[in-house]
Amino acid sequence: MGRESESEYEEDRPVQLGRLSHQVATAARDMPQPAAFSRFGVLDVLSSTTPRPLGRKRHISRHLAGLATRRGEKGGLARTLHYIASACVLSLLSCVCLQAADLIAPASRESATQDRTAASAGDSGPDLSMIQRANPTGEVILSRDLRWAMDVRWISRTRLALAAGTRGIVEIDRDGRVVRDLIAGGSRARGLWLASRVGVTPSIVAGAAPAFSVVLRSRSADSWSRTVDFAAVLDLDAQGESILVLGARADTVGRWAADGAMAWILEDGQDPAPVHFSTRGPDSDTVSRCGLLGIGAVRFLSDGSFVVVPGVEAGVFLYGADRRLRRVWQTEILGVAGGCPFSTEQSRDFGPKPELRWAWWNQNVLIDDVVALGNVPALVVREPAGGKTRWSLVILRSDQPRRINLPLESSSGLTRARADLLGDSLVVLLQESGRLESPPKFEPRLVYLKLEK
Repeated sequence: MGRESESEYEEDRPVQLGRLSHQVATAARDMPQPAAFSRFGVLDVLSSTTPRPLGRKRHISRHLAGLATRRGEKGGLARTLHYIASACVLSLLSCVCLQAADLIAPASRESATQDRTAASAGDSGPDLSMIQRANPTGEVILSRDLRWAMDVRWISRTRLALAAGTRGIVEIDRDGRVVRDLIAGGSRARGLWLASRVGVTPSIVAGAAPAFSVVLRSRSADSWSRTVDFAAVLDLDAQGESILVLGARADTVGRWAADGAMAWILEDGQDPAPVHFSTRGPDSDTVSRCGLLGIGAVRFLSDGSFVVVPGVEAGVFLYGADRRLRRVWQTEILGVAGGCPFSTEQSRDFGPKPELRWAWWNQNVLIDDVVALGNVPALVVREPAGGKTRWSLVILRSDQPRRINLPLESSSGLTRARADLLGDSLVVLLQESGRLESPPKFEPRLVYLKLEK
């Protein structure tokens, strides 16, 4: 699918979301354009690969085993610590890094028991795959204690769940007021050291930090809590009793992605079951090199099928409820970037030199998120244009994906979007990511849109 012209955006008359004073650093503006993405051929999807049992035990020695590696190879623990150090810098949460001792502490068994009064993640309302426009219905500036918000999900038509950094996972009303804590933040011993992703069903709330773990909490009277180890988490979603996770796991000797798995489904208290594998095969390092670019996404559809957007690798993958691969869309044909363009050496500079990441964002069309229009996936696409940032929905209904411009616009090159859909109501979280000042000059906001045919 080709990219649309500037005139098409002008015709949509996007709503101005406030001018952001920050300008991309001079170093970022003057950086040379990274090498263009090579053309992607037919993706060699390892859909026939038999998932290998992990047989994992929760023990701290597993975190240290990766120190013994081959010459010149980055060990599992070293790789994880580097990844998390970069995440701290890029997320502007250096204060969290001072709690390093907490990062390997056992997770607590605290519970959260709230009632969800409306549809689950699979209830997407009427078929909206033929929508023609999205009209704004409201906008809320988030309060100071929610300024690190990184992800959002509908709980009901009046409540939302927010992954709010060190504040943890919280339930808020439509006006952004905190109703209750769902998963504690600021320390891994109490919940999540840094809440960056969230998923909610009537029975479960799931939260993740950029590294180390996914935390599951019961929302029923029969409360329980479970922590599952992950080396890195790029995204997650929840439906019914199932949790879909995109990221990387370490094996018993600390190797990331030893079996090539990139996405898993967690359910029934069992070990995560791999459902999507790297097209690069075992020992893929794409997540460790480019996971912090913030370009991967996963989402359940209403019929139990699900879509995986690795981000760090090319392609958009649709799986059936039986976990069999049904379809692949080429990211190049969709007109978006896909793959990891940075070497291991370059990725080590993401923390001390965030302008590398900023410049790449503003030189490429990116997938910020994916939402479910019933049984049809829709990509939330971010595009830099004329010094501004705009977003659109790319609906993957057929061989001819359709694009709907969203009435969203930012004058900052650092703004990223996360979204969720309930019925015909789309909520979009806009956050300026990567600023080195604290507190940030840009206040994150929720924008409410109504999708119409």
